[in-house]
Amino acid sequence: MTDVSLVIVVTEWADFRNAGPVRLGELVADRQVIDWRNCLDREQWHRAGQTYPGMGRPPM
Repeated sequence: MTDVSLVIVVTEWADFRNAGPVRLGELVADRQVIDWRNCLDREQWHRAGQTYPGMGRPPM
C-alpha cells in the first residue's frame, strides 16, 4: 500500500493485525484506520496518534 488516505480493516488476517500503527502510519497520509473487526489494539493505535473508530466501541 502506498499513497492511501484511510485503512479499513475488514478481516482478522495476521498481516493486518500485526502491521501496527507505526508501520501503517508511514503509509497512510491522514493517519486514520477503521477497524470493522475489532481485532486491533485500540489503545496502541490511539497512543500512536491514529484516528481509530472501532465498530460498536465508544469514541476515544
